[in-house]
Amino acid sequence: MSYKNKKILAVVPARGGSKGIPKKNVRMLCGKPLILHVLHTLSKVHFIDKIVVTTDDDQIAWISQKVPNVEIINRTKKLSNDNVTLDPVIIDAYKKLAKKEEFDFIFTFQPTSPLISVSSIKKSIQKLINSKNDSLLSVVDDRHLRWSGTCDNPVMLFKERKNRQDLEPVYKETGAIIACSRETLLSGSRIGKKIELMELPQKESIDVDHFNDWMLAEQILKMPKIAFIVIGSRSKGLGHVYRALTIAQHFNVRPIFYIRKSEKIAAKKVKESFYEVREFHSDEELDNLLFKDDINLIINDTLDTSVHYINLLKNNNRFVVSFEDFGEGVENAHLVFNALYESSHKRKNKYFGYRYFCLRDEFVFAQKKIVSNEVKKILITFGGTDQNNLSKFIFDCLKDTNYEIDIIVGPGYSEFKKLKGYIGKRASVHQSVERMSDYMLNADIIITSNGRTTFEAASLGVPSIAIAQNEREMKHLFGDVTGTIINLGLCQKVDKNMFLQSFYNLVQSPQKRKDINKRMLKLNLQNGIHLVINKILNEYNEFKK
Repeated sequence: MSYKNKKILAVVPARGGSKGIPKKNVRMLCGKPLILHVLHTLSKVHFIDKIVVTTDDDQIAWISQKVPNVEIINRTKKLSNDNVTLDPVIIDAYKKLAKKEEFDFIFTFQPTSPLISVSSIKKSIQKLINSKNDSLLSVVDDRHLRWSGTCDNPVMLFKERKNRQDLEPVYKETGAIIACSRETLLSGSRIGKKIELMELPQKESIDVDHFNDWMLAEQILKMPKIAFIVIGSRSKGLGHVYRALTIAQHFNVRPIFYIRKSEKIAAKKVKESFYEVREFHSDEELDNLLFKDDINLIINDTLDTSVHYINLLKNNNRFVVSFEDFGEGVENAHLVFNALYESSHKRKNKYFGYRYFCLRDEFVFAQKKIVSNEVKKILITFGGTDQNNLSKFIFDCLKDTNYEIDIIVGPGYSEFKKLKGYIGKRASVHQSVERMSDYMLNADIIITSNGRTTFEAASLGVPSIAIAQNEREMKHLFGDVTGTIINLGLCQKVDKNMFLQSFYNLVQSPQKRKDINKRMLKLNLQNGIHLVINKILNEYNEFKK
């Protein structure tokens, strides 16, 4: 208890006469009365020596006493009027307590700030005591282009129009925390001469005054703190990273990515998408990071897992979702999605097949391919790393033809300069293009690996030939089950003659390409991402009940 031997009093003022939201302090917010949110948070802060609620309402008092060690101070009618400010209320509470016990610092926490965190409260206590200032107030960055006066006679409050982030900082009090020393409070006000501000994150700054505030707070409280654990390297490719980034875009919270320090390509790609990345060496270090960040829901996309690994992720009551996982750990995961694999057996909390494929947004909103009778343009693309250099192999098969050829390689492809020099002007070679769907739609035939790109091609309706980069891709049966992809099998068993025979069979049959196009578009792959997100959130909410 205490911090630097200074006794800390936490006062929560709560009147019963709320008008904007009737009975606001005892109204149920995500399963518990509003006031209990801040009281439960305060009870976890070991620096605080005493928590008191000053109220004029019996129901508020009764509910508040459900939290251990919370003391109630009955507020007089004189201090419960609408026109009474909080300073005399806090002074009254302190003086009543001071008859038995003295405190060095008095912190006021509003029940209308249910999202204030333990770490912010601890930081405010440390900050005020270490600074030796009189008072501390919580604020939020509120810089905007502002006007005063009237609508008919406005007065500009800025010198020049700038982007919001370039304006001078302007802070707004959140009301969540107002703290002061005992001497300052006893002088008649919580606001002393030496004041410091503590900026809160936007989420924690919500002050529930109106129903719009209530709905926002409720929505935020319902959303978990999400972690993505992904892999990505030259040997493994970047498909796991792309899937994670796609899923992350559909959550209304900002997740944190956790990536092993050896997976440099994966970390680089995620950082380019402006997400926070935590790098780690061992599973134990990962567990410590997840605990420190207070993670509730984990999206794991690291291929086959062990029982030990999944159980470690489940520590501290975390909900674990695993993708593309055939390891022993799947039996312990809460939810498993294997969209690239088909299964005729229904298993609890395990979902197989193309219905659960997560298309990137650019493919969800892209146009659909209209197949022409003549083949003019070919797209060659073999994933983020193309570890078997199939891009060069297919180009060599087609280099003496008159087709217009686009070759797209990913950021992990190490032979880019060499390939570009070898091909010269005989084809267009690109690395990490802005919008892959544009290149796919421009192609009459796509030649690719037997992974996620086949689903993307199918979502657009572009006839495709697939060659598996490895044994794992050989298990991807999407094209065979749906009759949408011509699968040539493992790359080591595909020679030039075999490829060209399949290629010309497709080129010379417009009707075959049109039939494939129709089958592709009937699959309606655009719904997969919504199906996955809804299942994750529904199962998570059931888990948390």
